Amino acid sequence: MPRLECDNEYYDQSEFLQQIQLLSPLHKLVVTHAPLDLIRYAYNKDPEALNADIIYDACRFNTNPEILDFLLELAGPDSLSLEEIASSMHEIIDDYIDVIFDRTGMTELFERLRPLAKRFPRAFVYAEAPEKLSPLASALQMDMRGEYKFELIRDIPSTTEVLNFGDYITFHDAYKEDIVPREVVDTTDALVSRLNKMTDLQSLKLKICYQDEKLIDPVCNLIASGKLKSLVVSAAPENADEDPLSFFSPIFNSIKGSALREFGLLGLQDSNLANSHQDLILEILKSNFTLRQAHISALPAYEDCSNRSKKQRAIDYYTTLNRYGRSRVRNPESQLIEIVDNLAQAAQQSEPEHPTWTSAVPVIYGLLREAPGKWSVSAAAKQIARPRRSPRLKRKASHSLNRNLWVE
Repeated sequence: MPRLECDNEYYDQSEFLQQIQLLSPLHKLVVTHAPLDLIRYAYNKDPEALNADIIYDACRFNTNPEILDFLLELAGPDSLSLEEIASSMHEIIDDYIDVIFDRTGMTELFERLRPLAKRFPRAFVYAEAPEKLSPLASALQMDMRGEYKFELIRDIPSTTEVLNFGDYITFHDAYKEDIVPREVVDTTDALVSRLNKMTDLQSLKLKICYQDEKLIDPVCNLIASGKLKSLVVSAAPENADEDPLSFFSPIFNSIKGSALREFGLLGLQDSNLANSHQDLILEILKSNFTLRQAHISALPAYEDCSNRSKKQRAIDYYTTLNRYGRSRVRNPESQLIEIVDNLAQAAQQSEPEHPTWTSAVPVIYGLLREAPGKWSVSAAAKQIARPRRSPRLKRKASHSLNRNLWVE
């Protein structure tokens, strides 16, 4: 049976009525909030009617949690994928786009989301791709007054592996201080508490205002743990009351010997400030061989290759070397054949997909420069081990030997 496409609040719409006629009795009872006893009776009459579409609509139309648990127990925990459950949450949020400034509408939205977030915590923080928002992030963006941020953040599961708050969600907004100052502070504290407990977090994207200095330490701790592989921070320099360079320096210090593979610091106040932070990351890349992508910019997103500054291109160059085995090339225990494998991988790059400064030729040259003694000394050693003598010298030695033999 098809899934319904009408909004939950408008059961009297003709489109909804037309669609509901196509549903099985069990499906109809679920989406119209029938009592659990009646739904159980309909299921016993036709067990085959229960399918993933009914589970999806039960989430989408905010069915009673007891009924949802009953259906999930029958259908199995894997009846819906994370993507499908997250999609149902996004659809609920989309229903309220037009009432984003209506306090009553927002209250209703979060009352609908809360039971689903608690029942499916992994789906609530699930995003289809790094650039996509999770239902959690979408809900936080909808909460313009910051009244529900504390509860939403508090319920984030500690086992979360990917957490993407997007580029615009702030946890301390100056303009809110006269409205809900206590809730603003609690929101930042709640996020600090959750981050400190997320021992499995591998990817984090968030915006840090200069009033949110409490977030710096837990972010540094996540980097130091070795589990975090990707960190993208959006800055909010317009509210800065101190030196922005020193504000983020603890994060840079944590990156030096870390296992972090991607780092982004975006939205800095101006190009001069971006240049200063680029100098910091370039210094780190002298001894860091794990960072495979790093981008620092005054823009709120990664810049196109053609618009990148000279320093950002240098960062791209060194991170590309890391991606193609710079650590192995520098390792004293590495064999020459292993280095050749890295060079071969770099040579297979497709030129059109890479800007000039990270294409095959400069990358191969850069890898060779990392440890010239490895390949040059080895080649020289082979020559010394097997010296070649000229044919003429061999003949002279032979004639001399023959002469001596005849004399005897």
